[in-house]
Amino acid sequence: MLYFILVLVLAALSYYFYSETHTLSVSFYDINGDDLPEEFDGFRIIHVSDLHNTRNKAIIRQMDDLLAAQKCDMIAFTGDLVDSRQTDWNQAKVLSDVLKKAAPVYFVTGNHEERLLAKESDVQEKLNDMGMIMLTNKVEYIKRNGQRLQLAGVDDPRRSGRSTGSLPNEFILTELDELPLEKGLFTVLLSHRPEYLDQYAERGYDLVLSGHAHGAQFILPVIGGVYAPNQGLFPKLYKGLHVKGKTRLIISRGLGGKEFPIRINNKPEIAVITLKKNTQQ
Repeated sequence: MLYFILVLVLAALSYYFYSETHTLSVSFYDINGDDLPEEFDGFRIIHVSDLHNTRNKAIIRQMDDLLAAQKCDMIAFTGDLVDSRQTDWNQAKVLSDVLKKAAPVYFVTGNHEERLLAKESDVQEKLNDMGMIMLTNKVEYIKRNGQRLQLAGVDDPRRSGRSTGSLPNEFILTELDELPLEKGLFTVLLSHRPEYLDQYAERGYDLVLSGHAHGAQFILPVIGGVYAPNQGLFPKLYKGLHVKGKTRLIISRGLGGKEFPIRINNKPEIAVITLKKNTQQ
C-alpha cells in the first residue's frame, strides 16, 4: 500500500512539474494614459521575453496559436532570445519566425546576447537578419493618422564588462539619459532589467517592459518569489505590474527554462497589453 501511495505521489509531482514548464499562461493588462493619442486607444502589444533558445515544442506551438488568436499591433521582445551557454541560432530563427507572422517585432538585447558579443561580433547582424527591429539605444515612432507613439529601447549593460553588478549601474543610466526622446509623447521603453524601476520612474516613462527575472523561478505561497538575477533572494521585481509615479512596469516571467528548467507556480508567460485613452489607472 505504501509503495502504491509513493508511486501516486511521484506521478502527481511529475505531472505537476511537466505542466509548469509545458503550459503557456497569458496575462492581460490595460494601461491607461491621459496623454495617449486617441488613435492609439486600443493599441495592443504582446510582450515576450527570455526564450533562451527553448526547444519546448509545446510552448512554441501554444505561442503560435495564441499569437494567431490575439490580434496585436506589435510585439515587444525584451531580450535573451538565445542562451549564451548553448547558443543555437537556427532554433532562434524558428522562434523569431513564429513571432514575425503575427506583427512587427521590436527587440532589445538581454545579458545573454551581450555576453555573446565577446565571442560573436555579428550578434546584432544576426538578429537584424531574422527581421527583428533593433532598438539599440534608439527611439522609433509608430504613426497613426498623424499621431505618434514613442517607442524607446536600451541595450543590456553587460557588454564588455560594462556592468559592475552594482545598482544603480552607471552605464544604463547613461543609456537612459542619452535617448533622444521627444517631450510630451506617450513613451514605451523596452529594457531587459526590471530592477531599475526607480530610475525609469525618475525619467517619467509611461510604460516599461522588462524580463530577466524569470518569475523568480519558484513562487511559493506567502513567501513569493525565491530568487531573481541581480536581485538575489526574495526579490520584489520579478513578475507582473508595478507602479511608481506615472511609470508602469510590466515584468515578463519569460518563456524558456534557461539552464534550470524547473518552475514552481511560475508557468511560461506571454503578456497581452492594451493601451487605453482618457481614464486614470
